[in-house]
Amino acid sequence: MRKRLEMSAAQLAQRCAQIGAPELTESTIANIETGRKHKSTGRRRRHVTVDELLAFAAALDVAPIHLLTSPDASEDDAYQVTPSVSVSTDKARGWIRGFWTLPGTRNERLFYLLEIPSDERGRVWLPPGEGVSSRISGMEAAIAQLTDALEDLKTHQGDGDAGQ
Repeated sequence: MRKRLEMSAAQLAQRCAQIGAPELTESTIANIETGRKHKSTGRRRRHVTVDELLAFAAALDVAPIHLLTSPDASEDDAYQVTPSVSVSTDKARGWIRGFWTLPGTRNERLFYLLEIPSDERGRVWLPPGEGVSSRISGMEAAIAQLTDALEDLKTHQGDGDAGQ
């Protein structure tokens, strides 16, 4: 991304220092880009911490997702989430944004969406192509499912209490 924006490592390091990440020096940036040496083994690795990712995104003035998935990648290009989970780049971007679950997970969108903090639920972004009417319909359906599940839970709890 740095090269795409035609920014030198020195310029990025300077910008990182300006935003409060002075530890991201030109040398550190070079180590990350070429593979950082592990302190105990001496082997090079390419891991970046979440703090570094966020600082780089802020310094480059891009959304963090663009550092996680290449903006140049095709929608159908494979994106390796874990050694055993690979999805299309489009699906990976949707998962990172919170639009979709990954294959092989519980894949229950209702429970996935319930992890969103309650004060953010009304501001959930939808994947492109989903308009306001489908958003409202989807939320109404999710609320109805949740209400039914809560009523079932109350009924079963009440049945258990009656026997005691």
